[in-house]
Amino acid sequence: MKEEIYGDKKALSILDKGQYNGIMWVIVSYGTHPCSYICIGDWNKLYGKKEEDLELDLDVHGGVTYTNNDLWFNPESISDQWWFGWDYSHFNDYNSSCRIEGKKWTLDELKKDVLKVCKKVHKYSKI
Repeated sequence: MKEEIYGDKKALSILDKGQYNGIMWVIVSYGTHPCSYICIGDWNKLYGKKEEDLELDLDVHGGVTYTNNDLWFNPESISDQWWFGWDYSHFNDYNSSCRIEGKKWTLDELKKDVLKVCKKVHKYSKI
């Protein structure tokens, strides 16, 4: 678990990762700002839904900004996976590539946020 969230504009690092009731999650720093990703399988009703469809089901920080069956740095290979994610680079959020000050998220806050979303996602499990 890393705490360095902001800094080098080119740095990509996994800050933390884990699982909640079969839902894999990853918190990433892109150097300029953090992002959170969740991976589900076809056992979940949200599997395969795009950003606009997930907006109706989930309330994540700034809205869902990524959906795909693969994550470009793919921390683990899972068959039949569906990733979705959101970023913390919106109005009132700090981004080290901008000169606008805003909220700097801590790893503890990011983890609480991603686990809150995992609990929502788990409610859509078909099992």
